[in-house]
Amino acid sequence: MQKLLSVTLIAVLCYLHTTAQVDTTAANADTIQSGRHSYFKARLSYLSNSVYNGRKDSLQVPYLTPTLEYFDKSGLFAKASISYLVSNYAQRIDLYQLEAGYQFELLDNFSGSISGSKPFYNSSSVSVRSQTKGELDADFSWTIAHAVSFNGGAGYIFTPGLGDKFFNTGLSHEFVFGKNKQWSIEPAVTANFSTRNYYEQYKNNRRLKTGKIKKRQDSTVINTGNQTVVVTTTITTLNANKLQLMDSEVSLSAYYDAGKWSFFATPTLAIPTNPATYITNITTSRTLANNTITHDSRSETSTEKIGNVFYMEAGVSYRF
Repeated sequence: MQKLLSVTLIAVLCYLHTTAQVDTTAANADTIQSGRHSYFKARLSYLSNSVYNGRKDSLQVPYLTPTLEYFDKSGLFAKASISYLVSNYAQRIDLYQLEAGYQFELLDNFSGSISGSKPFYNSSSVSVRSQTKGELDADFSWTIAHAVSFNGGAGYIFTPGLGDKFFNTGLSHEFVFGKNKQWSIEPAVTANFSTRNYYEQYKNNRRLKTGKIKKRQDSTVINTGNQTVVVTTTITTLNANKLQLMDSEVSLSAYYDAGKWSFFATPTLAIPTNPATYITNITTSRTLANNTITHDSRSETSTEKIGNVFYMEAGVSYRF
């Protein structure tokens, strides 16, 4: 079943790419990339907390992110960004990210994009996405009767272990106002579905990023002089490969377009669902001074604690 879903996803991505190449030539020249002009965009944004699928770390992970983007008149685009952690416990570059893709508009009311991205997280990052190694995405937006936009997307996330499939769907509507229509707001509701292998990787590695005790992979080594104690902990998430609703989100994006300059702010309320069940296996090995070794194992079952999360992203961009 997993192989079938993966093959289906790849086929959808290929279909979207092929359709875009064939149909964009017949579309109105003014509907793609602002009249088919190539341009750069520099953006600076602030994210109050790194939240994904309604999940966050126990520590706040706020990012200040400069991004350089290039949009070609053909529909191709490329982005590069650096996210600087601006927390009270650490200040460092936490993430580099590269992205490239293709965006298209098939009709006046139907647009979409396909893209691939590669993140490079700091080894000490506690972001819930810190164990992801890459991502493929396909997204679309269909405006119905100039009233409401039906949005959707699907993709695949690469991790050190099993990868994750995801898709999302939602509704939004843009209200434009102002003398020159420079202001707009866009309320939206979104439902995110995903498997959670990435989160299992995050949970297993999260313990290794805190504390002053010497770590060896997933083990804690304690040397007391007359004995060496090795505690190995492994966390397994039940049904981690099951595709299910992870969270619902309500957002209200606001934009101000001043020509080459633009400003935006997007407050979001994430409402997580389906808390995970974890099985933690703990094995303790003791090596005495006379080289006698004893082993002890135990298992613990726990349920993920979830709650509503509010976060915001705001920023400014300059087009040239």
